[in-house]
Order: sequence, then C-alpha cells, then structure tokens
Amino acid sequence: MSIKRLLTISLLTISVLVFGQNNKFPPKDESTKTPELNKFVNELKDIIKKKDSEKLLAIVHPEIKFDFDEGIGIEKFKKNWKLEDENSSLWPIMNKIVQLGGAFNKNRTETFYDFVFPYVNTVDLKDGDDYFRTLVITNKGVNVREKPDVNSKLIGQLTYDIVTYDYEKNVDKLYFIQTVDKKISGYINSNFAYSPVDYRMFLTKEKGKWMISCIVAGD
Repeated sequence: MSIKRLLTISLLTISVLVFGQNNKFPPKDESTKTPELNKFVNELKDIIKKKDSEKLLAIVHPEIKFDFDEGIGIEKFKKNWKLEDENSSLWPIMNKIVQLGGAFNKNRTETFYDFVFPYVNTVDLKDGDDYFRTLVITNKGVNVREKPDVNSKLIGQLTYDIVTYDYEKNVDKLYFIQTVDKKISGYINSNFAYSPVDYRMFLTKEKGKWMISCIVAGD
C-alpha cells in the first residue's frame, strides 16, 4: 500500500451505533473472536508489560503511521517514541487502550485498518455532533460532582454513557460533562472516560500476519 493512499484513509472509524437511539456504549473486546488475533493481542499485552521494544518493533507494520504529517515508518516511529528508553510514554498509552478492549472496523474502506483499540473509537455520532466534545464513560457507577472537587456534592452516577463535555471547563483530572438528555451536568474523574479522538491503535492483517499499522491521537 502506498503512503499516498494511506494518507487518504479516515482514521476515525465507525461501527453501527445510532447515537440518537442508544446513549450508552458498554465495553467490548472482539479480539477474542478469532484465535489468531486473540493470540496476537495476548502476545502484545506481554510485550507491553515487559516494555520489550525489540519485540514490539517486530510486529509493527513497515509503514506504521503515528501522526498526521510525516509520521510514517518504523525508524521515525522508534525515534518519535524514544523506544530506547524503557520509560517511553508509549507504554502506558498502549497499556490503557488495550485494556479498554477493541473492535473490528466493520465499515472500513481499506484493509489497513482491520481492528482498533480502544473500542471507544468505533462510537458513531449523528450528523452535527462533535467527536472532540464527546466522551464515553468506560466504567460503572462513575460519580458526577457538582463542582471540580472530589468532596463536592454528588449529583448522579453514570455507567457506560455517551456524554458531551466542555474541555474549557476541565480542571486538572476532572472533566465537565453533560448527559445527552441534559439531565445531569457536572464533573467526573477523567480516568473513567475516554474520547474517540484520543490515542487509538489500529491493527491490520497482511499475508496471514497481524501487525500494528497505526497509533495516533487527534483527527
């Protein structure tokens, strides 16, 4: 696949979830559906746990993409993430998105993006909704506080909800959100929510072999 062709691919994949009809998006991990992919993901988890950069690079696609400019290729990928350092910021990013679970890209137009971590990236919004102002609650019973203070009044709890949020009102690790029906507005712990345009990792299968083809954030 040429780089030019790769750059034309939309990285914000979607599946079939009608936002207007279902305002919840519970976790899922479809990597267990096929033995080969399940094995690959288990090996990937072990690589991440051990921070084994050598084994990681062995399963990276030759034309891996890691930003929306000139970020293509293994050598650039290695340099960008400083993989010679075991404290590379890539490891916690990969660990988080893999632990959230992934999903197949059912609406793909190119096979370069067959599967994506986390599953949150496959949320589908109705026309006019803003991915950058959307979050998916990734836990059960997430507290919503009236003010950006963990001791503030509890005004509700959310479980796997799709919510909008105002990042201008974020305070440290507390996000200001509002439910779709606008019945609940307040602050949540950012650890319990994820944006569809935050870091996501795409996998592809070529010649019978699974590989990491893309790790990006933004759009």
